[in-house]
Amino acid sequence: MMRLAVENLRASLGGARVIRGVSATAEGSQFIGLIGPNGVGKTTLVRAVAGLVPFEGSVTLDNVPVADMSLRARARAISYLAQGAGSHWPLEVSRLVALGRLPHLEPFHRATAGDEAAIERAIDLAGVREFAGRDVLTLSGGERARVLLARALAVEAPLMLVDEPVSALDPYHQIRIMEVLRAYAKPDAEGN
Repeated sequence: MMRLAVENLRASLGGARVIRGVSATAEGSQFIGLIGPNGVGKTTLVRAVAGLVPFEGSVTLDNVPVADMSLRARARAISYLAQGAGSHWPLEVSRLVALGRLPHLEPFHRATAGDEAAIERAIDLAGVREFAGRDVLTLSGGERARVLLARALAVEAPLMLVDEPVSALDPYHQIRIMEVLRAYAKPDAEGN
């Protein structure tokens, strides 16, 4: 059971203090939303928790400071989907989703059967099977957003951080993606 602890988190951007003393904990399988007006630092907070921006204070996963994790260990432990994330290369959808497995691959090794299974689970969970053979640049913005979610799901990290994952989607797919994220947060039959 994963435990995230954020203690007295502070972060600045461009010399301006954006985050001031945030503390929170989450343990086990939870689906947590961060809600607030534009420009108050939600994205900075998420990026700091992921270890992507400098911060003061403490962020730990299972008592291990995120700042002390190797990049590879952090990439296995934390899956991050940025706000407005895009794809600028003409990749086949299934190959783009497969990029989510990179933290698990040894250098110069092919994906294992377990990696392939994780990719297939992510494609199915995000509902992008119909796009699997297409070039991601041929998809609409909403379809592309779902493919990028599949890539984040393919990591199968114990902590997934998503920043405004439904902003580019129509109402049906907004609900669908929130259902996917809630399902991802639920423990499986073995209690993981």
